[in-house]
Amino acid sequence: MARIKGNNRSNTLNGTSSNDTIYGLGGNDSLFGYGGDDILEGGTGADHLDGGDGIDRAEYRKSKAGVTVNLGLNFGLGGEAQGDTFTSIENVYGSRYADLLVGDGAKNVLVGRNGDDTLKGEGGADHLLGGNGKDTLEGGEGDDNLSGGDSSDIYVYAKGGGADTIEDGGHKDKDVIKISDYEADQTFVVRLDESDDLLISFGGENGADSIIVKNTLGGSTADTVEQIKFEDGTVWKIADVITRVDNEAPIAVDDLGSTVLPDQKVVIPVANMLSNDSDPDGDELSLVSVYDAKGGSVEITEDGEVVFTPEAGFSGTASFLYTVTDGTAASEAMCAFEVEVEFSRFIGNWWAETIDLSDSTLPCYIDCGLGNDIATGSDLRDQILGAGGDDTMNGGGGNDDFLIGLGHGFDRFDGGDGYDVVLATEDGVSIGLIGDFNASVEEFSCAGFANVGIMGTWQAQTLDFTGVTLTDIRWIDAGRGNDTVLGSDGDDVIIGGLGDDTLSGAGGDDDFLVGPGDGFDTIDGGSGFDQILATADGTNIGFLGSFANGVEEISANGFADVQIKANWQSQTYDFSNVTLTGITAIDMGSGNDTAIGSAGDDVIIGGLGNDALTGGLGADTFVFADGDGQDVITDFKLVEDVVRLDEIAGFEDFADVQGALSQVGADTLLDFGDGQTILFEDTLVGAFSTDNFDFLLGDL
Repeated sequence: MARIKGNNRSNTLNGTSSNDTIYGLGGNDSLFGYGGDDILEGGTGADHLDGGDGIDRAEYRKSKAGVTVNLGLNFGLGGEAQGDTFTSIENVYGSRYADLLVGDGAKNVLVGRNGDDTLKGEGGADHLLGGNGKDTLEGGEGDDNLSGGDSSDIYVYAKGGGADTIEDGGHKDKDVIKISDYEADQTFVVRLDESDDLLISFGGENGADSIIVKNTLGGSTADTVEQIKFEDGTVWKIADVITRVDNEAPIAVDDLGSTVLPDQKVVIPVANMLSNDSDPDGDELSLVSVYDAKGGSVEITEDGEVVFTPEAGFSGTASFLYTVTDGTAASEAMCAFEVEVEFSRFIGNWWAETIDLSDSTLPCYIDCGLGNDIATGSDLRDQILGAGGDDTMNGGGGNDDFLIGLGHGFDRFDGGDGYDVVLATEDGVSIGLIGDFNASVEEFSCAGFANVGIMGTWQAQTLDFTGVTLTDIRWIDAGRGNDTVLGSDGDDVIIGGLGDDTLSGAGGDDDFLVGPGDGFDTIDGGSGFDQILATADGTNIGFLGSFANGVEEISANGFADVQIKANWQSQTYDFSNVTLTGITAIDMGSGNDTAIGSAGDDVIIGGLGNDALTGGLGADTFVFADGDGQDVITDFKLVEDVVRLDEIAGFEDFADVQGALSQVGADTLLDFGDGQTILFEDTLVGAFSTDNFDFLLGDL
């Protein structure tokens, strides 16, 4: 441990690896603590204090005026802190005057000493000591320890402040805790373990935010915090707090009401609501609020009665919460009852029918039967069962449910006004859609059943689920036509099926499933991490038109001989930002194509036509056969790429290739004759070797 002193000039003073005390005295000094827990006292002048390793302290005990030190913003003002800057300083001890000390988000110790100081810990688990004087202490985020010392101090606490501890140390002053972002009814007080310590918690007794005030509930000899103040002006005096912590809260018990009819108001006298509630202290109870109604609305009337009004057409369990109080503490309970709806019912037959219950004054239950029916519900909450046949169902107004089971055909849904849901009624249901679907209901739901999907027909359809919630729907299968599918904002599984489809995943992490014979599709995953997955061996994943960054990954999904296949048109396939997993080859078909490989090891087949091929990163293989046209390889890497020649007459070994190579400017041309060539851009004839060519024949 060393004591190192400067003089009144500008010094550079270096500490040791031990715990040092360094005094800069006068001048603009640079103090370096290096190792150990050091005390750095710059003195007068604009000093730089660098604590180095360890827990280091900036000291201002001799300052002739109050200082401002902000470790987070790295500046000092006033007194001996004027012009100071800081590196690796954890703790600050102020002067005998009014100081402003601010931490840096790490674990800081801030000591105000005498004077009316303001200490702010900011983040981290800080220790703030105000000392003598009327101090203001604010721990900020993190679990902080605060002590104002003697005199009347203010402790500031805001939401997100963590678990703080206050130990005031003076019992003849008037200390205040100021709370912001929490209201009084969100604040709970508890006596800790029969001690004189107070626990203040917010938003619930087990909340992450809390304050422990040590030795504050012991009366006149305690180190008492006298008041707790809230932003809205509410003040709790310590006597009020003691009453609260020693009072036992009332016990509110849930109430179960009788069964009622729809649209029938439920009137409950308050005395009935309180009849099964009690208070351990024998205090009189009162009902102060009703809220959070489910299935209707609730209020307390001027006559002191609770009135619940079910919403139109509602059926099922209705409920609301209520709060009782003994004047000090409060408790919450629930009141619930069943609303049994009387339905207008219609049961269909085996032939096609038109069922119109739009004028019904009751909610409707419609079973369409076996035919291809047209069913229209009321303006209330209806239930329409599609049953057999291809039905057209219109819910009318209200929040309607369309019920679909096994073998129910392909249907059209129009929910009309309200929040309308298509619901499965058993495991394995395929919700069939005929014609176009354009967000005419708000939700498709499995309703808790397993393996529920959505199915299109053999015709070309547009299935647009934009803005529709798909709850645990396993898949969307477009069927056999040239379909357009727009997914939901969730994680969708989309199957294009047979035909050339346009598929969009929209939001979420979407999977597009492709099997043998599924056609050439246009796929755009939208936002999220989207994949194209093969579903069987021998799958050709075909793209119609160009492809560029439509998904994040294309995978064989563990199956064998899975290729990416283009058609006869001229296309551009860009996989530079796509992961290709287990893909056997990229086959560009017969057009004049452009292919850009992935960052992995790709096999690229240009096929017929004049193609421009780029392998990208990885060790790539370019495959050519008789009649492939005049092709260009833009980035052939001599150290790892390979050209494979499949049954090209006259080219059986590297000697045959060497005889057909020529230099064309900066490029190398391989001429097979009959107008078939490969141009290797930016390569030299002499750089090629036998390792760059493969003459093995056979299918990929």
